[in-house]
Amino acid sequence: AQQIIGIGASANDGTGDPLRTAFDKVNDNFTEAYSFTGWGRYLDSTYTSGSPLSISNGVRATLINNAVSKLETQLPTGVTTFFDETIQKIIAINDGDAYTMSIRFKAKMSVNNGFFDIDLDIGGTQGVISQESIVFTRGSGTEQRFDIDLTVFSGATFVSNGGTLSVTPQNGNMDIYDISFVIVRTHKAR
Repeated sequence: AQQIIGIGASANDGTGDPLRTAFDKVNDNFTEAYSFTGWGRYLDSTYTSGSPLSISNGVRATLINNAVSKLETQLPTGVTTFFDETIQKIIAINDGDAYTMSIRFKAKMSVNNGFFDIDLDIGGTQGVISQESIVFTRGSGTEQRFDIDLTVFSGATFVSNGGTLSVTPQNGNMDIYDISFVIVRTHKAR
């Protein structure tokens, strides 16, 4: 928690914090502030251009990531991961945190002018807490790269259930591969 430096009732009245105590509070405040943010990156190796995740028109499917390559050296202090590949869930740490999730992949659509929905579902009565509709701008069967950012905050349901990323093609079939997630905690709950 934030530590307030006692400054006394008036200048030099001797009732404020001693200099050493004041700077100890400053250091503690900075240490805490620097541990609020951080990020992790999770790369999938299962789905490639030769063996993509194929999703049929109208079918909602979990965006699978085996996280074979993890980069978690920049996680916030006290955080062990932002993604659990064994249950395919985004992990929220505290009720009140805020996150930006960058979902990156390559994909092909079976039709011209295809589009799809991507969402984060935390279950319970909340269900989907963030959703985007994305249009393919290239023609049928042409590879396109996507970097989709979802910004969310976590409540008690997200903390207890985690969140699942899903994709639903809405106009044609879709092949997805070279999947990665970059999850950044932008705010730590107070």
